[in-house]
Amino acid sequence: MLGALGAVALQPESTDLLLDAGHLPDTRTVTVLAPRALEVLAWARALPWRHITLGGGAFPPTLRRITPNVLTALRRYDLDLWEHVARRAGGRPPDFGDHGVTHSDPPAPARVRAAPANLCYTSGRHWHVLRAVGAAGVDTLRLCRRLTQADIWSDSDRDLSWGDGEIRLRAFGLAAGPGGPSQRRAWETSHHLAAVIRSIVERGRP
Repeated sequence: MLGALGAVALQPESTDLLLDAGHLPDTRTVTVLAPRALEVLAWARALPWRHITLGGGAFPPTLRRITPNVLTALRRYDLDLWEHVARRAGGRPPDFGDHGVTHSDPPAPARVRAAPANLCYTSGRHWHVLRAVGAAGVDTLRLCRRLTQADIWSDSDRDLSWGDGEIRLRAFGLAAGPGGPSQRRAWETSHHLAAVIRSIVERGRP
């Protein structure tokens, strides 16, 4: 490792190390990988890295199994892995990282454009997903209205991210257009980042 860093003129104390656990689809995978993650973290701590981050991705590769028009909770198994390691590692826990609201191997853009519209909202230990039947703009507007009416939606100005604001505008019919797949992904990601950062600041965990 030191040889690789030396080849690019870097030192551990000026380098951030990311330990990426890859895709985490279920509790069993978390249980299997947690001891390995602890071993790798112990190895990594032998050098004075500037930051050590433990990351992974739990968002499913497809939402085809989600029942349309039903708010469905998906477990954030990447958070489960981080908490397991943080409780058992001793000393300062690693920083938290994830792949956000996308699978680690995202589908081709053509498949995304053809897929039914969906919205994902990060809240606590879950992503809450709404899936439409079609991909038309009117379906996106319906999803925005349903999401802002759900119990998990926080309408406090303090909690609203840029993405939340865009969703709310469409829920109230105040936006110029419904937005397409790339816009929805931007809104979801904006909210996800804001929710994770707020949780770390307020509760000390993602």
